[in-house]
Amino acid sequence: MTVAVTQAPPIPPSRMGASWLHDLNLLLWVRSGCAEIRTEGGAVERVHAGQGIWMPAGPSMTVTTKAETVAFPYPVPRGVDPEAPSRIVRFAVPEQWQDWLILHFVQGSTTLRVFGYSPETLSGALGIADATRPSAAPGWVPGDQPPMPSAAGAHAVARELRANPALDHSLDEWAKLTTSSVSSLRRGFLAGGRPFELWRTLTRLAAGCDYLAAGFDIEHTATLVGFSSRNGFTRAFGHCYGITPSNYAVRAAASYRGSTFRVAAARGTAALARILGRTGAYDASPAVTRELPSTHTSWHANDLHVLAWIYKGQGFLRIGEYHHRRREGEAVWIPAGVDHQAGNHEGSIGLPIAYLDPKDLRMTEPMRAQFPPSWNDYLLHRVIATRSMLRPSEFDPRAILDLFAEQLAMQRTRAVPMPTDQRARTVAADFLAGMRWPAAYRIDAGVHEVFRSETGMTIARWQHVARMQIAAELLEAGAAPSIVARRVGYAHPRSFSRAFRSSYQMTPSEYCKRSERCGLSG
Repeated sequence: MTVAVTQAPPIPPSRMGASWLHDLNLLLWVRSGCAEIRTEGGAVERVHAGQGIWMPAGPSMTVTTKAETVAFPYPVPRGVDPEAPSRIVRFAVPEQWQDWLILHFVQGSTTLRVFGYSPETLSGALGIADATRPSAAPGWVPGDQPPMPSAAGAHAVARELRANPALDHSLDEWAKLTTSSVSSLRRGFLAGGRPFELWRTLTRLAAGCDYLAAGFDIEHTATLVGFSSRNGFTRAFGHCYGITPSNYAVRAAASYRGSTFRVAAARGTAALARILGRTGAYDASPAVTRELPSTHTSWHANDLHVLAWIYKGQGFLRIGEYHHRRREGEAVWIPAGVDHQAGNHEGSIGLPIAYLDPKDLRMTEPMRAQFPPSWNDYLLHRVIATRSMLRPSEFDPRAILDLFAEQLAMQRTRAVPMPTDQRARTVAADFLAGMRWPAAYRIDAGVHEVFRSETGMTIARWQHVARMQIAAELLEAGAAPSIVARRVGYAHPRSFSRAFRSSYQMTPSEYCKRSERCGLSG
């Protein structure tokens, strides 16, 4: 897909008032720019890019940021960790920490259960540990996924098992599916520290923790993650974690279900501050020992339209017959009231840029646009303003609509040759905005002539090429042919199929199969 490069808007100053931080601890770190925290006594703490600070709860504090600043706030209620520091703690934020902290921010500000990430384990993910408390070996803490093997064949097998831990293929069968040998697969898993059978068991148990925390009963959970019996699942769970599934479910329910997922994130934030407070500021750059986990939601519907953006890596979105592979930089509007499932692959982060009331925007199907990397800081600013009260004084969630429409229009102009004549270019842009011209739209003869001379096509031919180019991109992204037909202006799927065949010598369904880019495998 061609990415339309436009300049991102400037990032305005933001503020989080004292009323939003009353009786709360605060951890804040700055990705770019500068933030200031002013306490009731008039003291000012400045935090610059690459730095973080823990502010214990007090009578009053206010956070302000300068223009072009991206700062992430993590309010933490009193009492979630009795050992949280009672003094100010400053620390460096190495680049290796930033993606984990961004993931933690968005997961800690949601009421929706997200499978695959345990926010209470943030410190371990950052590669630091509390010397005063015993630490478990990676992969043996309830809910933790074992690390992915790096060898290509073993990595492919591991990726499929992460997506569907109930798969019960033997190594012989996996070798055929991945065009590898059994011995190379065994070596690939062993090089990662665990034999294949143990890696698969730990993956199944980690998935089981997610299901138990979400309220599934033990027998159903055992089946979902690939165990043939409840007893087998219980034995393996106890052997690995030293706790029964039933006890874990009770404990997890108190921390992870419903809105208390935020409590788990607050505990993880407080634990990080506690460790930093005891060990001192991290001026060095400790290596993060774990890859960002793959995550996904359950099937659910939102009350609001949600604009979801892939900040890093790749992900997926499933809406009925719509199975969409999401690329880095892509933003998709998910309509309100529509059941869907969203997820991110390992090493990836998906973030919500905006929520809009259905009264402000009529939408029944997903819409997508691609944003270039130069927009990352601005879009992260929008994420923070959407998910916290650190926002500009005149923050308007609806402003993203014009930015999205502009990016979509720019994207579409790159799909086909555009005339340079201003009158003809306006006609072309009016068509691309809705993939059809408004009723009674008039095009004079001079514009017809400009299209022929500047694009080498008649307007009718140009219109057909534009529709087919955009249709191919939508199909490659995973949209069903029936949805694509409507999106590019065809009232009847059969008419679209005939037009598509005339351009690509195959039906839309055949194009999907040939390109192997439509649909999702996991």
